[in-house]
Amino acid sequence: MLKLSEFIEGVKNNTITNYDEYLHGIDTWEHREYMAAKGICVDELVKLNEPGIIQRLIMSGHGTEYYEEWKTHPDWEIRKEIAEKGYYPDEFMKDKNDKVQIAVFDANPTYEKLEILIQDVRLHELIMPRLYYWVRYHQTNDRVNF
Repeated sequence: MLKLSEFIEGVKNNTITNYDEYLHGIDTWEHREYMAAKGICVDELVKLNEPGIIQRLIMSGHGTEYYEEWKTHPDWEIRKEIAEKGYYPDEFMKDKNDKVQIAVFDANPTYEKLEILIQDVRLHELIMPRLYYWVRYHQTNDRVNF
């Protein structure tokens, strides 16, 4: 088995053709994370159901065909990653985890139903500074564009 740096070099040079030992090896989490970032063996990585690897797939824009399944994943960080990409705002706005709900706002600051989040006392202090910043940012950029 190759060290991570050698593995990365092998991927870049197309000299690695069999990823099995990296998919199922005991000490190969970093190899799998790199594979997820590069979109290598996505279906096989998904089958492993490792939350950190799923997060890396989402962050890297891979595995979008699994978002529908993952939107109800028990790991809130996976749901948050999907929400940050702007998917399923209606559903994530009602998520049981505040951080997932905040991700909806961050991804969809003009989203028409954000008032629901703003009215939630628990989230008010988190959302209002973001809303203020967003409005100020867009007002400034609009002035610059004229």
